Order: sequence, then structure tokens, then C-alpha cells
Amino acid sequence: MPESSSHAVPPHRAISIPGVHAYVHRESVAAGEALRIHVSSSVDYDLSICRLGSAVDSREGDEELAAFPGCRAVPRPVHPGSYVAVDHGLEGPVESVSVELWIRPWDTTGPAGLVQQSGEGSGAAFELSLDDGELTFTVAERKFATGSRALEPGRWQHVAAVWGPTGAAIYVDGAECAGGPGGSPPSFSRGVLRIGAGERDGSTDHFLDGDIAAPAVYDRALTAAEVSERHAARGLQPPAGDGLQGFWPLDEEGGSAVADGSGRGRDGTVVNHGTWMIGGPAFAAEEPADTSYDPEGDPTRGHGLRLASDDLFDCGWPVEHEWQVPVDAVSGLHVVRFAYDMEGERRHYDVTFVVRKAASAAPAPAVVLCSSNTWRAYNATPFAASTPDADTEFTIEGSRELDSRPPAQSLYRNHAAGQGTLYIGTQIPWPAAGPYVRYDMGTDYSHLVRAERYTHVWLREQGYEFDAITDLDLHRDPGLLDDYSVLIVPGHPEYWSTEMWTGVARYLDRGGDVVVLAGNSVFWRVTVDPDEQVIECRKVDASSDQIPPERRGEAWHSQDGERGGMLYSSGYLPWDLVGLDSLGWIDHDNPANFGWFVADHAEHPLFHEPNETGLDEGDEFGKPAEGGLPSALAHEFDLRASAHYDLRRRMNPAMVEGQPEVVDPPGMIRLAGGHVDWSAGGVMMGQFQGPDHPELTDGGEIVYWERESGGRIFNAGTIGYGWAMSADPRLGLLLDNALRHFGLRPKGEA
Repeated sequence: MPESSSHAVPPHRAISIPGVHAYVHRESVAAGEALRIHVSSSVDYDLSICRLGSAVDSREGDEELAAFPGCRAVPRPVHPGSYVAVDHGLEGPVESVSVELWIRPWDTTGPAGLVQQSGEGSGAAFELSLDDGELTFTVAERKFATGSRALEPGRWQHVAAVWGPTGAAIYVDGAECAGGPGGSPPSFSRGVLRIGAGERDGSTDHFLDGDIAAPAVYDRALTAAEVSERHAARGLQPPAGDGLQGFWPLDEEGGSAVADGSGRGRDGTVVNHGTWMIGGPAFAAEEPADTSYDPEGDPTRGHGLRLASDDLFDCGWPVEHEWQVPVDAVSGLHVVRFAYDMEGERRHYDVTFVVRKAASAAPAPAVVLCSSNTWRAYNATPFAASTPDADTEFTIEGSRELDSRPPAQSLYRNHAAGQGTLYIGTQIPWPAAGPYVRYDMGTDYSHLVRAERYTHVWLREQGYEFDAITDLDLHRDPGLLDDYSVLIVPGHPEYWSTEMWTGVARYLDRGGDVVVLAGNSVFWRVTVDPDEQVIECRKVDASSDQIPPERRGEAWHSQDGERGGMLYSSGYLPWDLVGLDSLGWIDHDNPANFGWFVADHAEHPLFHEPNETGLDEGDEFGKPAEGGLPSALAHEFDLRASAHYDLRRRMNPAMVEGQPEVVDPPGMIRLAGGHVDWSAGGVMMGQFQGPDHPELTDGGEIVYWERESGGRIFNAGTIGYGWAMSADPRLGLLLDNALRHFGLRPKGEA
């Protein structure tokens, strides 16, 4: 059951999740520390802890570090749904009761509580609720309703309900739309008051999918004139007059504590987080892309809280297993491995985690950054149904879902009712981060953990020693890079915090070297709550409908109040940090859409020293000699800012008219261009153009950059680099040359 603060949280609707599901308390753990494992399983299982071996697609060769055979089933439900819980509502006899709030529903089809107070024993209760657009108000078991659809989705509407001895009424936007006789004064017992949910069989249920603002409860009957005034105030003025028993302005814009502005001490708790910083009913959310908007300086912004029936950021499962990581454990990718029988066959479930070096251990020469933020961003079905090992595919929509329909959203999949997903939790399973997961079974392509494993395995096989860290490790302590000579970033490092960005920038300025074997790098800005339980990302202005452009004003983060979206929108330019920026994405399920590199500046020493790659000017590489896959330019890849500018000039000259030409920074050399058949699919969408489907062949690039401010970068800007090394050894020779150029040597080599 979710616990959001020290306040008591009432019983909460439970959803069962058959099969095996698990997560670790922290995505990384230092050697010598304890790994804590949270489990729900409806079947018995064997558990082991393994260090991943050199076979990317096989468990053969994994090193088993610990085993826990014969574990009994421990089924545990999840409790999704966000709302505001207030410990106690109205008490004792009252003459009348009135409720008001602003609401922008996302879904009006199912029953949803708006403001509801439970009764205790024989005490009375009241509830304002919504069902299929119809509003109902129940007091002391007397119910009256609008009788027809009164609310419409997607629009802020003011709702007030009044009940007293002389009559009852429901108002929408200041106009009465239902009325009836009231009744004798009720006497309320001390019961829980819920905002954004109702009750069923003693548990919180009937969760609202909608935005709320300025809810208030009175122990008197509001007049029609007062209701009209409250509607005209657009949620920007607190209630006035006698009888106010609770008012929640929702101006915290973060956290779980909600203060009562009535002075009655009815403070509330946001259960399951909700979504802050969306503005209120007076807020005009349209903002231009180049806005200098400041939420704190907007007197019309107001305050709203977005609720969802499937909000869940912490499963709340207890620790089922704990394992002390040996102090001499090798840093790198590991899994908690479950083996179990289901549907007549043996199945496996892996929970990926990273072992960091021991605090007392000397650092390796290099450190590899694991893109854990991206692993979470694509985790669209955290409670995916069990599938045979051969079917480990997670598309952008996730994998096969359970019949009980637990939460299934990600930064690429909206909530079930359509709200954009702006937060993802760390205390939930992440099967999309499994080491064998593919993005497309037909092309054998991966973009998460498996994509990074190719580089990890190559480094080990070549004898290079490295430590591994995750995005959250770097976010928490950017200074940890100072211990290393080279930072290596493989795979899909799409989601970065400004702490990560500034940490790498500082590392470079101090003379550090960076090797990027990745695409779509440093793209979306994220923030992380102090407990590292919630990651926030406000996606707008690219391939996303989490925040459409017409609501760009919702793109400001609740964690720090700063603008979200792409990092460059906040002044953190990817090409200033790593030399390249995202060009777009191809169809990862179409082999004809994958591309390769074409050598440029082939006289450069990185092509020849100490390994002779054999590449001459114009040679194609990064694909099998006989054609086909794997091919280096896979899914997403990056290129220079000057190349983006040149593309824009070629595609639409009017767009660059009157603008200064973008040129490469001093010290940057393009070692290879890319060839991609855009007519076969995909979307070209960089900072300077798009979305487009051009009849061009420009693709990702490889650059070497000696920065004037310090540090050197080798950026081979594509997610598929590690994957394609198995097809073209020249990619490995080029990488080996770069690592040696940066001073690294395989273990045992002087």
C-alpha cells in the first residue's frame, strides 16, 4: 500500500499481478554493500545473482555469485491511483454542507470521486462524484444528480454542490444544472476526506483521471451568487466568508504534503504523487518555443494537480532477499535471475543492476556510463506478462500485458486515460532493461541494455579494465568522474539531468577524455527527486505528445521550477558537450533503412595508429561485407551542428536566410560521414529542421574533437556502434586506436 508521508493512508484498491516481478532498491550498488531485492511472485522460483558474461545472447558463461534455490511464492498486489487524502473531514452536526472545485477531466466514462468523506459507524457521509459525465451529490444517503452529461473532457470547469435544509443544487460554471430538496441537518463522524477518489468496500477506489484546482468544503450552503463569484475568480482567489472548513490551494507544486488554507488544520497527503506544475483554470498554457516565460512571474498561472487512476511510482513491496555484494566483486552489469515454471515450460526473469567499484578500491583507468534513465524511459509495461525466453521483445508500447491491467505507461506511453506521462518511478520493476531484450525481433536490434552489452563485452575481451556507473550515480555525484582518465558512453544516453551535463563539462574542462559510442545522446532534460524515487521529464517539441505545443506552459518541472523538454531548450547544447546532436530516427524494423559510415579524412592517425584499419577516403564501413545486418547506423544517430545547418540549407534555403552560418568549433575533425536511405523510412528531425522525410542519404557522423576549453572527444554518434562491431572489425580497430590515443592500455600491456 502506498505511503506518501507520515499521515495515515486509507486502504487502497489492490490489483493482482500473476507471474514473477521484481526490482532492486537501487539500480546500482557498490561492492561491499547490500543489494536489496523486492519480489512479487505467484509461483515458486529459484533465484541467483549473476555477473553477465561474454555471450550477449546467452546465459552460458554468466558467473553465478550467489544462489537461493527453492523460494516460495510471495504474491503481492500493486495499489495504483493518485488522490489527496485528508485525515479528517467534517465532524459533528452541521446545518448544511457545500463542496466546490475546479476540474478538467481526462476521462468521464467511469465512476470517479471528486470530493468524498467516509463515515464511521452510523455517521453520515457525503460524496460529489462523476460518472459518464453526470454529476451526483450524496449527503446522508440522499442522492441527487444532474441526470445528463454535465462535464466534458479536456476543459476546466467549475463545479459546486450545495445541500441544506431548504434545498440542494449542483452548479457547473456558475449555472445551476440540478436541484432538489435538502434534508435535516446531518451529524458527521470523523472520517477520511478524499479529493480525487471515492470509496468502495472500505478501500479507496473510483480514482479520478483529471486535473483539480482550488477544492474547498464548507459547513454552510453557498448561495447562487457566491457560486457565481467563485466561478468568476477562476481559482485565483481563496474562498471568503464564514463556514469554510477546508481549502486546499495546491500551491506547493511538489512533494506529497498539501496544506489546508482554511486554518482548520485539515492538511492532506498526495498519495501516489500525482502531477504538479500544470497550471490552473485561468492559465493560458500556450507559449512560443523560444519563450522566456517564468511561472513564478505569471499571476494567472494558478495551481492545479493532475491525478491518474494508474499513477504508481513505488510498489511498496517489502525486501524479500538481501545479498551482501563481495567487496572484491568486479564492477559491471549484473542481474538478479529468477527461474520458474509457468504454462508448462521453464522461464526466466532478470532484474538488471550495476555493481560499482568498492569505496575502498582503486579506480580502473576508464569508467563506462550505463544509460539507466533511458532504460526506465522506455519501460512501458513494468508488469509485463511472462513470455518464453525467445520472445523478449519490448516495443515502444512495451510487451504482452496482464489481464488484470496494472499500470502500463512510460515516457513513450501515456496514462490509460490520455494524460501525458511526466514522471516515472524507480521503485517498480523494469523488465525493458533485461539484458536480452530486443527492440525488434526481426532485425535483432536493441537500444537499451543489450545494445550497451556489446561494448562492455568488447572492452573485456580486449583486456581494457573499466568501472561501471549509472545515470543516477553521475547525477548524484558528478565529481566521481575525476577518478578516471576516460569516460565511455555507449548505447542510448537520451535522458540527462543538468547535474550530469555540468559534471561531464567540468570533467572535460579539467582535461578528461570522452568516448561516445551512442546515438540520440544528451537529448531530453530530466530532474530527480531528493529520494531518487521519481524521475521527471516534460517532453515537448519533438516526437512526443506528453505535452503538446499548445500546452507548452506545462513544460516547467516541479522538481526545480525550470523549463523542461530538450536540453538545448534550456541552454544545455548537446553539440557543445559531446560534439554531435540527434539527427532523427529510422524504422528499426526495416533492414533497408539501416545505414553505414563512409570514411572521411582517412589520413588521420586514428585510422592508422597503432592499428591499421585499411580504410581509404570514401570507403564504406560499419556493415557486414556481404551486406545486411548488423549495420552501424541503427535506429538513432547524431551529427555536427554545422551538418544540421547544411541540411536545413539544402532542404529549405528560406529557413537559413539572414542567419549566420554554423561552423565547426576549432579542433573538430569529421572522421566519417553516414549513409542512410531516408526514402526507406524514418524521420529526420534535428534542432534545425524537421520532421522531414527527405530523399537524402545523410546519416550519423564520427568526429574527433580536441576542445579549446580542455578535454578530447571521440564521438561515433550511433546507438548501433557496439552491435556493428561484431560485423565489421574495422569499427573495433578504430575504437581501439581512440582508446590508446587517450592513454588507455589493455591490462598487462605497458
